[in-house]
Amino acid sequence: MKIGPNLEQSQKITLTYSMKQSLQLLQLSAQDLQEYLEKAALDNPILNVDVTAENVSLANAIKNIDIQDRRETLDFSWWNKPNKDENNDFINCFSKEKSFTEYLKDQINEMKHINKDTEKFCLYLIDCLNSAGYLDCSLEELATESGINLFDMENALSIIQTLEPHGVGARNLEECLLLQLALTENFTENYIRTIKFGLPLLAKKDFKGLSKMLHMTIDETKQIAKTILNLNPIPSRGFSSDEINGYIQPEATILNENGNLVIEMNDRCFPKITLDDTYCAMLNDPQYKDAKKYLQEKMADAKNIISGLKKRNDTLFHLICLLVEMQKEFFVNNKDIRPMNMEQIADAMEVNISTISRAVSGKYIQFHGKVFPIRSLFTTALVINDKETTSSEAVKRIIKKIISTENKKEPLSDDKLREVLLGIQINISRRTIAKYRNELKIPNTSERREI
Repeated sequence: MKIGPNLEQSQKITLTYSMKQSLQLLQLSAQDLQEYLEKAALDNPILNVDVTAENVSLANAIKNIDIQDRRETLDFSWWNKPNKDENNDFINCFSKEKSFTEYLKDQINEMKHINKDTEKFCLYLIDCLNSAGYLDCSLEELATESGINLFDMENALSIIQTLEPHGVGARNLEECLLLQLALTENFTENYIRTIKFGLPLLAKKDFKGLSKMLHMTIDETKQIAKTILNLNPIPSRGFSSDEINGYIQPEATILNENGNLVIEMNDRCFPKITLDDTYCAMLNDPQYKDAKKYLQEKMADAKNIISGLKKRNDTLFHLICLLVEMQKEFFVNNKDIRPMNMEQIADAMEVNISTISRAVSGKYIQFHGKVFPIRSLFTTALVINDKETTSSEAVKRIIKKIISTENKKEPLSDDKLREVLLGIQINISRRTIAKYRNELKIPNTSERREI
């Protein structure tokens, strides 16, 4: 029997949406998970959700909290803040308590010119966006994961990139800014070149270097810089605060008991899910045959949620166990975090790297009274003497220590810092030093100089 293209397509879509719920549950933070399950219970009478534990107040832990999302490679602190008086539609939507994801999906649902399959693909991709509104997983990877062919995936992304707020669905900062610039009269060669090649100079406010690159006057360059800095590098800005607020519930607590590491999963992060006995009994009761189809649909939904929740919990437990084992020296002996990336963990767990990215998103662990993101256990490696490797975080710590002891009247330039690091067998470029210094929020030489 020959399977027609329509049947094949339908099977792929079904696969996509059976996986979608599981992936969505995996990406949710503990707090968001509780809210999701409570809403699901309201919509589904068969589903019982027991969320009885009190939340952990951030206010009680703020003095010990260490929060840093290391996905960001560029510090946006120098970027213009949005005008609070702006009357943007998406800001107005936020004031009505509509989430960023909901706002994007509403726009897709209102599109009359796209077919149902394309709509489903778009909704799937929206769920794959990170908290900033970027797509940080490759389309090829997502196509393999979802069963959607790459062409349809690319088409769906192009549609998402037309949505408001402008820049959503970008794969990097450059693309985010260009998407916004393309909607203005400034989509010209010099503006494009500045975004493609001049952002490091713009970050340092090096207008002289930027004007030299563009072959323009300082005043002309400053005008271009002003325009670009008025663009929005974080599409989701306005829907959630740049500051962490509300509640933080660590997924697990790590205990060091005489060198033996113990992982205690936080039961408060895993609400108890059961099926309502009364409604389950009604399924086989002839008296309720008219409601049988409805009950069967709700039963299927409830079982999917329970299955997805179990998979989420198992994945997180396996992930945390593996991370703790690989970072044992950090937890036991207070050593530097071992260089490690998500690809290594994905290979060890035999899952896609996008699964790891979702699993660590918005998740925290507690250790020695401190709460910090699981993502902070990942750090890049640097090669020293072509043999040894150390983490970028360790090098940052060294740079910070060197600068703290420098002569304040003659502070060290990035070139001088490189020479000092070379003296202790750490060979990294001046550009990398500048990048790390910016990430540490340490000013440049002239700004550190004391008269």
